[in-house]
Amino acid sequence: MKTKPKGSFWMTLLLTGFVLLFCALSLSYGAKERLIPLIIGFGCLVFCTLLLLGQKFPKLVRSFDVSVHDLMRDRSTKKNTASAVADPEVAKKTVVISLWALGYLILIFLVGFHIANPIFLVLFLKMSGKISWPKTIILTAITWGFIYGLFEIMLKQEIFRGILFDAYLPPL
Repeated sequence: MKTKPKGSFWMTLLLTGFVLLFCALSLSYGAKERLIPLIIGFGCLVFCTLLLLGQKFPKLVRSFDVSVHDLMRDRSTKKNTASAVADPEVAKKTVVISLWALGYLILIFLVGFHIANPIFLVLFLKMSGKISWPKTIILTAITWGFIYGLFEIMLKQEIFRGILFDAYLPPL
């Protein structure tokens, strides 16, 4: 039995066409200038492809389904979302993650990306994520290598070094 494509299918197809056009137009740029549009475009094409496949195979999309309501609901008592927002545990988690993000931004400001990323990742993965040392070291190394390789090697762009290492702040 054939099903008629939904509106979301057509919207995703339109978005996929737009991203393909975006990638094709970026090929007319110089070698260095087209790198970022192609990286972003490729990522978008992967996700658009997953969405299009999800129209045909709905179980695929459901495996990625995450809802804010599920995150805020206390599974043991099945509270509704309105009471979960007022829950002190949810407020505590929100404050904690906000402090992690603020700490990361301050660390970047002080010592720059190259030093802040490994320090933050090790602290976050060990303290908040409670991940084992081998996994923490591997994830930190992969993340640092990706950022270093992308900006310093591929794009030949120096990323922010931090004010403690004489980096200047651009005017606002």
